[in-house]
Amino acid sequence: MNLTVRIARIVSIYYLITGLGFLFSSDYSLKMVAPTGSDPVLINLSGMVHFFIGMTILVHHFKWKKPLQIAVSLSGSPQQ
Repeated sequence: MNLTVRIARIVSIYYLITGLGFLFSSDYSLKMVAPTGSDPVLINLSGMVHFFIGMTILVHHFKWKKPLQIAVSLSGSPQQ
């Protein structure tokens, strides 16, 4: 199994579980993204973890030829 498929499997499981979490517990999701009462340190730590995961994907997988390769590389790109 090549690197693209391995990363795609891991990322797709993360996206699926996260999407289902937002779908089935929308109240918690709304509280999580609400600007009031959020801890800036925790937001910063969360951003740092996502940044390191994304940069790890891009450093090890910077391929842009096939659709799956593009999707995996885009999943590692910094998002706002």
